[in-house]
Amino acid sequence: TIVLGVPPFAGSVENEVLDSIRAGAFRTDVPGWDTLSESAKDVLEKMLEHDPKKRISPRAALEHKWMCSAPKNEAAAIQQSTIANMRQFRAANRLKRAALHTIAQQLDDTHLRGLRELFVSLDRDGDGSLTAAELQEGFLKAGLEHVPSDLIELMEGMDSDGSGRIDYTEFLAAAMDKRMYITEEFCWMAFRVFDISGTGRISKDELAQVLMPDESDAMADRMAGEIMKQIDTMGDGVIDFPEFFAMMRSDR
Repeated sequence: TIVLGVPPFAGSVENEVLDSIRAGAFRTDVPGWDTLSESAKDVLEKMLEHDPKKRISPRAALEHKWMCSAPKNEAAAIQQSTIANMRQFRAANRLKRAALHTIAQQLDDTHLRGLRELFVSLDRDGDGSLTAAELQEGFLKAGLEHVPSDLIELMEGMDSDGSGRIDYTEFLAAAMDKRMYITEEFCWMAFRVFDISGTGRISKDELAQVLMPDESDAMADRMAGEIMKQIDTMGDGVIDFPEFFAMMRSDR
């Protein structure tokens, strides 16, 4: 997770993740893997070896040549995966972005260590927020040859409160990989925030109340209706948890 910003074992729910771990089936089809050096791949594969008798020891891992002298482009791999996640966040609908904010506030350090360290490294002045200049400088120092051409658009997509800066929670919500949050536990926790009445279903009025509190009634109703059309696949005028969970699993 620290090297690429995503967990090594796939699974949309806890049992699927555990099955992947038991099978020793870690994934390499993640953003940034192909940009890692052979040395980095070697130590990661040895650390994730399923057979404990063949698995590299902690001491040997720390003494591995990559751990002793990780090159600059390995940091770029983190940035590439982060940028991909930011683009997905920006493309997501308003409900999903709000749900990701809710989840980001609840994740503990076990899940967030890699992203926390990345945020700290980007926050050059240590004020707890990021500017476009800090993001640009961080990407360049990580070894990226070109700063993303849509950097300003990515910033605007993350800046939920319109402050012109990205705070820690905004950064986490946009940068975390899907496999960090796509569990029924985290998604149910977010679902309950919007299910104000506790009926197990989210109505259009509840969407408007949570997502558009400052909009006029007519505007909020229209915007909530558009979100409802995207997610309410059953067409019954409400969003139940299976529909909500399907939204969270998708790239919408």
